Amino acid sequence: MPSRLVLGLSLVLALSACGGAASDGPPVGTLAVATYGARPSPQAVEVPPIAQALRDVDITSFRQAFEKQRAYSYSRYRRTEQFAEDGLLSAFAEYTFQAQPGSEPVITAADSVGTFDFGLFSGFVSNTVSELDPVDLSDYVLPDDPIYLQDRHLHAYSYETRRDTLMWDRQAHVYEVEARASEGDGYNVRRVRYMIDTQTKELIAVALDRIDLALLYREESSFFLHVRPMSNGDRLPYTSRFYTSVWMPFRDIKRIGTVSTYYGYQRGDGIAREGH
Repeated sequence: MPSRLVLGLSLVLALSACGGAASDGPPVGTLAVATYGARPSPQAVEVPPIAQALRDVDITSFRQAFEKQRAYSYSRYRRTEQFAEDGLLSAFAEYTFQAQPGSEPVITAADSVGTFDFGLFSGFVSNTVSELDPVDLSDYVLPDDPIYLQDRHLHAYSYETRRDTLMWDRQAHVYEVEARASEGDGYNVRRVRYMIDTQTKELIAVALDRIDLALLYREESSFFLHVRPMSNGDRLPYTSRFYTSVWMPFRDIKRIGTVSTYYGYQRGDGIAREGH
């Protein structure tokens, strides 16, 4: 079972090589053992309006996106990258898959350059691509009862409104939660952005930055998941991104990331196709 130490790299390897279930470790968004700044507020706190709005946002369709995806045929483009310490790209592998309901995805195109070096994490790399199903990132970017919305940790975060943006063809409100420089020091979740459909009030995208510390490593990870509307009202995965950097004593920094884009959705029963 991958430990917390390999949460990020084991996830990116799952995203790029084997797919399927996420790490069996503690859910993302909880405090890791190394967290040293968390402390409960001794008194009842006033909930910031934005924090309350995020508690109340409709996350149902966001949570169900990957489950509903199984009823559709679609194409998926996936690119996995590794970067050297100087930031230059050292290796990449990209694939295009075709998925049909009830069948294993089929690789229709592939390209790669360079050789990946996963170091101590090579044991988590599958030598085959027997499983190509996408990893459901919703649990990673939006855990149950996220720490930044819990009463006793509200003091550690700031809550701001950002400029509206366009997500797919939908106008979206943008809300940002960020760990404070003092009170939030030591919290794993550093920054979160919610993008919420201005018309339906549904969550349509989440971006998450986190830092995990332990005695012998430091990991910085960023997640992004965007779901898009279908003509029948379903919301399905559109874009997912995950990047991680891991520092360990006397070893090269590991910087690895995976990006996936899903397109060409169509239901066999004709109920829904790509559209609005």
